[in-house]
Amino acid sequence: QLSRYVAESVEKSTNPSHALMVRLESRLDNVVYRLGLAKTRRLARQMVSHGHITVNGRKVTIPSYQVAPHQEVGVRTGSKNSVLFQTPRDAERIPVWLAFDGSALSGTVSATPSYNAHELLFDLEQVFEYYSR
Repeated sequence: QLSRYVAESVEKSTNPSHALMVRLESRLDNVVYRLGLAKTRRLARQMVSHGHITVNGRKVTIPSYQVAPHQEVGVRTGSKNSVLFQTPRDAERIPVWLAFDGSALSGTVSATPSYNAHELLFDLEQVFEYYSR
């Protein structure tokens, strides 16, 4: 899947690094993690797969679903009482491109995801070099 993301970013963009990071940051499992609804990305993926997460009020079970700007991501009504969602969220960790409503356990993608190359734990150019073979 990552190789497909890399190929599409190289084909469709003049700035493939930015396009790849936007694509990765826009995944539903990543948005759930970034909103603080899950402590880990693996748990976020599992929450989505098990049907606990909605996008614009509709249940979505595909972790790779691409969330567009102005879409609302929330916890399904039947899942709000689950032990998974009882811990308080750290509002300081939420990126600026997301808006979170703690009382409703939902958030909105307010803009296109942004990234800072200095925050990455890996060299993005090496990723493109590896997948260009």
